[in-house]
Amino acid sequence: MTITEVDTARREQEPLAIALEVDDLTYLHSENRGLAGLSLAVPAGSVLGLIGPNGSGKSTFLTLVAGLLEPQSGSLSVLGVSPRSAAHRLGWVFQEQSLDPQLTVGETLELSARLYGSDSSGASRALGIVGLADRAADHVGTLSGGMRRRLELARAIQHSPDLLVMDEPTLGLDLESRRAIWAYLSELNAGGLTIVVATNDVSEAEKVCSRVVFLRDGRLIAEGTPATLKEGLAEHSLQLRWPGLSDSDFAQLRDLDGVSAATRSDSTVRLTTRDSHPVLAAAARLQSGRIEAIAIRESSLEDAYFRIAGTPLYHDEEAR
Repeated sequence: MTITEVDTARREQEPLAIALEVDDLTYLHSENRGLAGLSLAVPAGSVLGLIGPNGSGKSTFLTLVAGLLEPQSGSLSVLGVSPRSAAHRLGWVFQEQSLDPQLTVGETLELSARLYGSDSSGASRALGIVGLADRAADHVGTLSGGMRRRLELARAIQHSPDLLVMDEPTLGLDLESRRAIWAYLSELNAGGLTIVVATNDVSEAEKVCSRVVFLRDGRLIAEGTPATLKEGLAEHSLQLRWPGLSDSDFAQLRDLDGVSAATRSDSTVRLTTRDSHPVLAAAARLQSGRIEAIAIRESSLEDAYFRIAGTPLYHDEEAR
């Protein structure tokens, strides 16, 4: 049987409409960062992407789902029960690597199976899924970064979870490794696995997520499919590195016909527009400061976040 056939057969025995149900969930850290009254329902079998700047509550939410924190108020149901009661049906991929380089690949999965109270029969299947079947005897310390990430995925899925929770699972990986990981995940999802992923890679989210949630300051500000969230966006996103731009000249750019949104942060100007050419022509006529760099691209979920939240998804110092 294929991966899809095995997982579909198992989940058909226990049909579940909603994988996660969240009502007015609050957990605030010392500086009032975290979640503040989040309500959300995640359909079983979906791939949900959590998008928001650093500090928006993404990791806090995932930690609550995993049962590693208790809500300060509100309620959270995971697979129809409390997070801790659902722990054995949950797979987790942390943002930070959590592998012991002294263990072999096989020992890593054997230890995980014992922690879940299951046998290690799923190890060979999981390693086959992620393309590491021939590395079971190798020490983790000998694996590349991409292979280690695949091993963490194998560890998360070897007990055939019903819900997979991931925090920036492809952060720092090369394009080939990212594609490989999402190819595995897409096949598992086709078998019924529900996936919740926190990511700041909007291009990744647009390709793989069936639904996306925008978070800001611990609150949900928008939810929908990538296509619906981008509805009505202008065609182009324009970013200018422009030190010394005056307030009056920025106002002229902002008020140009066809510009639907504009913001500035330090020396960076961001605009969304139907057509970048007249905007660039107008910019060339302005006298304040000097344009050092120009970037033009098609509108994305990053621009949708900008339009809805009124602030950029990324700060200049954050990696994209």
